[in-house]
Amino acid sequence: MIRFKSGFCLFAMASFLAIPVSAQDCSATDRAALQTLRQVMHPEHTSAFAARAVVQTAVGTQQVLVSRGEADVNRAGVPIPLHSATCQDLSHKLLFDSSSQCGVAQWYKFETVSQQLSGRDATVVTALPKDVYRHGFQLVVDDATGIVLRSTAFNGNTALENVELRSMTLAPSELATGSLNAEETAVKQDVLDWHAAWVPAGFIKASSSAGTIEAQTYTDGLSSFTLFLERPQADIRVGEGLVNRGATIAYTRGLMLDSGPKLVTVVGEVPVNSARMVVESLIWGTAVE
Repeated sequence: MIRFKSGFCLFAMASFLAIPVSAQDCSATDRAALQTLRQVMHPEHTSAFAARAVVQTAVGTQQVLVSRGEADVNRAGVPIPLHSATCQDLSHKLLFDSSSQCGVAQWYKFETVSQQLSGRDATVVTALPKDVYRHGFQLVVDDATGIVLRSTAFNGNTALENVELRSMTLAPSELATGSLNAEETAVKQDVLDWHAAWVPAGFIKASSSAGTIEAQTYTDGLSSFTLFLERPQADIRVGEGLVNRGATIAYTRGLMLDSGPKLVTVVGEVPVNSARMVVESLIWGTAVE
């Protein structure tokens, strides 16, 4: 479904971002795909728009009104925030990191093709995972505005979630992108006494927070997941459970340890086996920055 990443500096349909082109590391296909994704994040002109987003998953179809700016106040629904070019979020940095094999191109194989959607010229960018630990994604990006007209998350040959903008209204005016200072973009990092010894290659801890429910978020720049930990006061039933909606899963495991019962939940855009392996790798009583 359409997600707003509260800890991140962007709106994403299935977490779509971009990184700069590094000629020595990227193939011509990668460069073309990443240039299109760059347009999504940093369009030459940011357009206001309103549209009807049709979200399709295995459980059915729903429609959501979305808007950015004041394209059509009569149809304004879920607001899409403007992206800031000064975003300091780790997922953004990973995508913009050209120091290691063209950033996320080392974890995904990119393909591009031109097509028309709803009468508009568009570029289709497909990100195929190079391992079994992450989903694949496909974006249809409007060439004129950089707006994502359709996004699909898939696992193998199975489409998990499809989001398409229909009946889109563009405003004639342009929007100025916001600017966030360092304090506003700082990511909270608490030191916790547990950590995952294994996460899929390319995923790095983006944030951690303490409280009644502790959390650690990981991202490879294109996908993300969060580990939540609860420490129940009473005994719990040992076992696992799973709920999924589209590309997002919620995998829960009840554990009985020497230090007491633990309830761990993984929520994010990864296959269930990845979530299970992350939970099985947890190490307790050791803090890792």
